Amino acid sequence: MSRVGDFTLGDFWGLRPDELPEQQERGVSLLMVNTPHASHIFDRLPLGRQSFPPERAIAGNPRLASPIAPPSDRTAFFASYALEPFDEVRKKFFRLPSLPVRIASKALSPEAKAKIKEKLK
Repeated sequence: MSRVGDFTLGDFWGLRPDELPEQQERGVSLLMVNTPHASHIFDRLPLGRQSFPPERAIAGNPRLASPIAPPSDRTAFFASYALEPFDEVRKKFFRLPSLPVRIASKALSPEAKAKIKEKLK
């Protein structure tokens, strides 16, 4: 996987409950070392570490493999933002997902979400 930066920092989503259970309570950080220069720096840092294959990180965070597509109304948003008060623009463009979708996003693992998406195709 080719990355622009030396490091990629994020949250490590999708760990099984038996993996790093004491850390999962507070959240587990992901630090990907992308270049030889980063590897040299990383080796000198006094950090606790646990290695996982990159595929595991990508499974829990697909944006590591490909960027999210810009929203279809992005151009309209910025055109409105240039002319209208932000509160009006916010009301026009930002809507909360439905309650079931918000609950599912908090309660389901990435694997469960992927299975549901596959069934809905």
